[in-house]
Amino acid sequence: MEIKELLNGVIDERELDYRVLIGEEGASKPPLIPFFNLIPALNLMHRHLVHGGSVLIHADVDMDGLGAAKVVREELSALGFKDIKTCINSKREHGMNPQIVSHVNSKKPSLFIVVDSSSNDLEYIKALECDVLVLDHHIVEHNEYSGKTAGGEYLIINCMIDNKADGYEADEDMSGALVAYEFFRQYEDRVDRHYLEGLKLYQWVGVTLISDIIRTGNARNQWYIERTINETELRDELRVLMRVLNPNEKRLTRSFIAYKLVPAVNKAIRAGATAVALYVIMAHPEEAYKLEVYGKYQPKVNDIPKRVVRIENGIGIVDLGELNLAVNVLGLAANYTGLVAAMVMRKHNCSAIAYVRETDSEGNTIFRGSFRGRAHGLPYKEVATKYSIMAQGHTNAFGIRVLPSEISRLTGALGISESAYRYKPYCTMYPIREDLRGRHFKDLGELREGKKLLYLGIANSRLSSDEQINVTMESKNLVLTEEHTNYYKYEIDGYEVTAFERVKTEFVDIYFEYGEYLRGYVRARHDSF
Repeated sequence: MEIKELLNGVIDERELDYRVLIGEEGASKPPLIPFFNLIPALNLMHRHLVHGGSVLIHADVDMDGLGAAKVVREELSALGFKDIKTCINSKREHGMNPQIVSHVNSKKPSLFIVVDSSSNDLEYIKALECDVLVLDHHIVEHNEYSGKTAGGEYLIINCMIDNKADGYEADEDMSGALVAYEFFRQYEDRVDRHYLEGLKLYQWVGVTLISDIIRTGNARNQWYIERTINETELRDELRVLMRVLNPNEKRLTRSFIAYKLVPAVNKAIRAGATAVALYVIMAHPEEAYKLEVYGKYQPKVNDIPKRVVRIENGIGIVDLGELNLAVNVLGLAANYTGLVAAMVMRKHNCSAIAYVRETDSEGNTIFRGSFRGRAHGLPYKEVATKYSIMAQGHTNAFGIRVLPSEISRLTGALGISESAYRYKPYCTMYPIREDLRGRHFKDLGELREGKKLLYLGIANSRLSSDEQINVTMESKNLVLTEEHTNYYKYEIDGYEVTAFERVKTEFVDIYFEYGEYLRGYVRARHDSF
């Protein structure tokens, strides 16, 4: 089997040559993006630069929001802005709120830049006493893309808005940081200044493409990934973050971002320490150890009693109000719904919903929480939105806000979709039922022939988790060799692979990734294909 055939499940119709994916050719620099509102937004930016006004940046409460704020702040400083400040919500709450409005108006910036959120927060935007620029990638639920604020004007730059005049179609495969970077690429092109590449700010875009699980199997995003993953010349703060969070890492790998950096940031944010996350990422990476301290709130979350889980239409459901968690006392339970749903998925081998009960302004009970899907490649979020369920996030990991009466409708739709879905862009090894075979190899040795395994590892390091090709087999083919507190070592055909939990499922995925060397990781496979 040729390497091109092996990889075609992730490169078909994605405008990406497999030679780029495996590193034989470099990705071409992407063309400039003609965003809707681009010209007036560029004019707004230039006017504030010429007049030397003050700028306040609002970062969303996740890695993408922090990365986008980093891109904007560094670029503004390079362009010559002298008075630049950054703020973040005090709670794990996306977008704007009355407190932010009050804070901004008290600081009296000439320009307020919101990154990675707030495209739909017009009520709050219009109450601001300054000019406002929104740089975002979330779905826009209105058509008021510009207008007046209490003290100026607002403009929304969002990749999800079509620009029919210039033939630009909405693009969901962008992070908030990528939108910010591409906007400033346009500005640099207009004023003939070039700082973004020299400052290597594209590396923060690469980080956020991975942290936000954005599809990277396209030519544009590969340009960013190629200059971030396994890159030896890193921005200083990224190198420091690696040194603090994982001293053994020599290169910036996809796994470090996904399993070290992002979880560390999320621990602080879930615990309500959003200011600490901002402090570390924006200016003090050497103090990244402070982020992991907040993991002390998570042990009880990880120990979910089975009695609180009910299965409805094949979907596990947890009401966090029924859990005896330390975080409940702190009023932070809502911040842990995603983590709880993931734990339920692993413990009960089913997709899961975890929620808290809230009361809306009209006195109605609302369930607010998170969904995590077990099936590889199933478009869960599309299913939810098709049934008019408010879902925000990624394909198989998103937040929900539903009425109690809508839970059964949601689980029913998701359960039916799971039972009908079959996904096969994966490899299989060893004796396995004919109807379960993907791109089949008899053993690991056969997969190694012709550098297929190496190329697979290189490709996976450049792809989002939704696009990667895993190697699936029955778990009985693995031999446990080492057992540690936080990880396990297994052997397959003399090759050592790592798991972060004891393998208990019938099938497993082996995920190969290339950094300094080829690494293999074992993941429990929670679906049955």
